[in-house]
Amino acid sequence: MAFADPLALLFSPSGRLDRRTFAYAVIAFYAVGLASQFLFSVGVTGRAGMWAYALAQIALTWVWFVLHAKRMRDAGRGIGGVLTIATLYVLPVVLLVVLIAATAGSSTDQSASSGLGVVFAFLFIYALVVDPSKFGLAIVILIILMLFAYVPLLLALIWSIWAGTRPRASQP
Repeated sequence: MAFADPLALLFSPSGRLDRRTFAYAVIAFYAVGLASQFLFSVGVTGRAGMWAYALAQIALTWVWFVLHAKRMRDAGRGIGGVLTIATLYVLPVVLLVVLIAATAGSSTDQSASSGLGVVFAFLFIYALVVDPSKFGLAIVILIILMLFAYVPLLLALIWSIWAGTRPRASQP
């Protein structure tokens, strides 16, 4: 099924979306989502702060919601799960933006502190590889927090696969 209006495909949650169009749209979505991570780089955050990344994540979350809501309607299902996963994805993004904004100084200090953060992260990983026994509980807590940050992304990916495999409902 060719979608007549690409803007309606990406920005309007009403309507239905067949499996083939959904699959193409979701593959393109995840490619753009992966590319949007470059907005988190030192060069971009040094000039634009976290706003470019935050706005991209808001737009991507909305597009993810729209695509999946349409697909769920096409499959004759509700969109409550889609809304839940989209909300769960926004929470770590908001936390990340707030943490970065709280720890960053002026825009000139931000690029220097971001570069210094990369050096500290490298030194931390090096020390962890050389002698992990020194970190004990701190590393366990860090790993658990990182897993919590990645759970919504994993849920979104699993939901996309599940939604794409649902058969079309006979009635809208």
